[in-house]
Amino acid sequence: FLSRWLQWDLINVIEQAKEKRYNDAA
Repeated sequence: FLSRWLQWDLINVIEQAKEKRYNDAA
């Protein structure tokens, strides 16, 4: 359970970082 939650949280952070990077590039 804990590992699954950590995995989801990690994916969320990565997705947010991607959006920020795209916004900075544009």
